[in-house]
Amino acid sequence: MKILTPSLNTAGAFKLKAPWDTIPNTEYVCTAIATIPSLLEQEVDVLKTIYKPMTLTEADYLEDVSNNVPILTLTSATAPTIKVPSSYLLEYPDISIIPYSHIVLSVSLGAIADSTNLEHVKDVIGVEVESTFGITPNVLVHRAPSTGTITPEQHANIETNRLAAVTTTTTDRARVLELTDIVTEQRTYIKLLEDAIINNA
Repeated sequence: MKILTPSLNTAGAFKLKAPWDTIPNTEYVCTAIATIPSLLEQEVDVLKTIYKPMTLTEADYLEDVSNNVPILTLTSATAPTIKVPSSYLLEYPDISIIPYSHIVLSVSLGAIADSTNLEHVKDVIGVEVESTFGITPNVLVHRAPSTGTITPEQHANIETNRLAAVTTTTTDRARVLELTDIVTEQRTYIKLLEDAIINNA
């Protein structure tokens, strides 16, 4: 009998043989692998606590004992823990699979006026993320209500101080394109001058 045994901390979808089963689309982690003798030494009645609740017989238990079948503990954040002999394991996750997650970067600007134009900073963030990660991001604005009130006078002072601290009003990409246009115009002008000199010579 071929016994499948995953590595400790293997995570993903496990497929079990009846009478055990996992919840579909649920991630489990193999958090423990114990031999039956080691559990007996810890005074765990393996037959009573693991086999009989699943309507398995003492013969099933003794067969696994003779085959040195380990007991796996599969845990999940959203499902009950499963203790199962690895003889009832049909498939376990491929640890060579690269895990992916949906990543969200957030920037808190604090309380600013609702009328503040955020398009420029969205462009800057988008350009930086794309040039750094090679991914075109979806830059969104999330707004939450602030506490207290701001008078027109306070708003004027806040805006004056904020605008005075602004050091850039264009993206690096826009600046590069602008400089590229200038270089192209200069090259064209130099070529015209060179042609004129050659023709006059």
